[in-house]
Amino acid sequence: MDSEMVYGADKSNPWRLQAVEHAQSPINTHPVTGQPVWFCNLHNHSRYLRDRRPCTIPEVGMTDVYHGDLSQIAPEDVEHINKVCERN
Repeated sequence: MDSEMVYGADKSNPWRLQAVEHAQSPINTHPVTGQPVWFCNLHNHSRYLRDRRPCTIPEVGMTDVYHGDLSQIAPEDVEHINKVCERN
């Protein structure tokens, strides 16, 4: 994991220290078939989605996902990706 420690990366709190991973391609090569495959944990790491799921376990480490330039991913895009992941 290639990451950088940045204060206030998400602009919500200038004193919050966050580990920011460098942008990575969601298209990978399947190790057996060699075919291109989509791999992205957006559906697991999106704060927008987690805040809308029932959960009784307190959150210890916050994660979120952003575009490569650290701009927010639109909620409708996050919801669409989540629906595609749930179907497959």
